[in-house]
Amino acid sequence: MNKDIKSKIKNFDYFIIDKDGTLVNSVETYLKTFIVLIEKWFRIPTRYAKEFFIHTSGIPLEIQVRELLKKYNQDISYEKFLEFKKEFYKIACINEVSLYNNAEEVLKILKRNNKKIFLSTGDREDTTIKMLKQKNIHCYFDKILSSDNIPKSEKHIYEFSKFVNEDINDFVKKSCYIGDGLIDIKIAKILNIFMVSVATTISREELIKEKPDLIINEVGDIIDYLI
Repeated sequence: MNKDIKSKIKNFDYFIIDKDGTLVNSVETYLKTFIVLIEKWFRIPTRYAKEFFIHTSGIPLEIQVRELLKKYNQDISYEKFLEFKKEFYKIACINEVSLYNNAEEVLKILKRNNKKIFLSTGDREDTTIKMLKQKNIHCYFDKILSSDNIPKSEKHIYEFSKFVNEDINDFVKKSCYIGDGLIDIKIAKILNIFMVSVATTISREELIKEKPDLIINEVGDIIDYLI
């Protein structure tokens, strides 16, 4: 373990954490639902939909669908997308998901050390709150942002900085971002936030190419850097 990295992580005041694929093992459920519906609605082969989903995991569903359709010279009206979205969550929410090993312990340690914890997700607010409450981890977060009103992006980070009355430049210096998707790395790079990538969705080999500050296998592995 790199002692300099451990010292840096322990001293961060703010922790921005992704949900799906980081705290909760819901990515596989969403992936299966996505590729089935994409083939059903748009006749796009599952192997292409699967690869696209994995590499865009974390962005809002509407953006994800529209970006994929654009590649196949297709489009979808907002009304039709709402039908797609309704069917997507009806299927996806049937399946029970679980927390990754020691995910709650990570949150407990951060709270015990008086860290502020923020959740940034590309998911819907109602689905997010329901899932967090079912897993009894809703109470750990100081602020939760879904993609209902503000799509997951660097805009979430600006909202978190406002919440604690910090200038954005000061906020990012005191922050650590933990996530599994390429979108998480992109957001962290835009604002120069220390990035911890979790190799649950994207392979370690691909993550290495993106050069996050640290790569761990599961979120629970960050405990070694916190104690």
